[in-house]
Amino acid sequence: MQSSKIKLAVTFYIFLLIGTIYTLNAQFQSSFILGLDIYQQYRNPSPTGQLKSGQSSGSVVSGVPIGLQFGYSSKNVGIALEISANLAPLALDIQEYKGLGAVSIPLLLKGNFGALTGLSPDKLIGYSIGVGVQFNRTELFGLHKSFQYLERSFFPTLISEAAIGGGIGGFCLYFFARIGVGESQSMSLNFGINTKTSLYKNKQLSQKPNYQS
Repeated sequence: MQSSKIKLAVTFYIFLLIGTIYTLNAQFQSSFILGLDIYQQYRNPSPTGQLKSGQSSGSVVSGVPIGLQFGYSSKNVGIALEISANLAPLALDIQEYKGLGAVSIPLLLKGNFGALTGLSPDKLIGYSIGVGVQFNRTELFGLHKSFQYLERSFFPTLISEAAIGGGIGGFCLYFFARIGVGESQSMSLNFGINTKTSLYKNKQLSQKPNYQS
């Protein structure tokens, strides 16, 4: 029941964004994403559906997200599809060491507002809200011999993300928080800083900047 409500909310959010952008004078753009996870944590699905020790893996200041964002934006409102890969080679379970490394691959549909569209002529501050799915995997290498029986594979979590930051001239820097839930008590949690640099945009919305906060 809870999963159905989440899917319904995501669907409503998608159509709301598309409807909003359709009514605006907008343009296509692409951007390069590069950042640093300040904190991340993943919890693997439990075969029994019960929480147990040894299911989690996390790290502090070691994840590096790299990706691309493809958007359709007006000056201060935009919709974007973002895909990235976040590798954390030092992620581990501090309660029960099993091995090192974690990777996550988020796929997000985002609404960008203000400066985070990368096109705003009058805003220095902006925010974004996103929903999507993230694929996660822990214990990438160095698996301890006591846990050779573990067969780690990618598991999905439904994610939501909120971000706030600023930008100028096609470059943005923002703080983000992303949380995800999945089946059998699985979860994902990412906090960090990302930069977004415009790779391509046409010139139809260009005008003299008049920045405001």
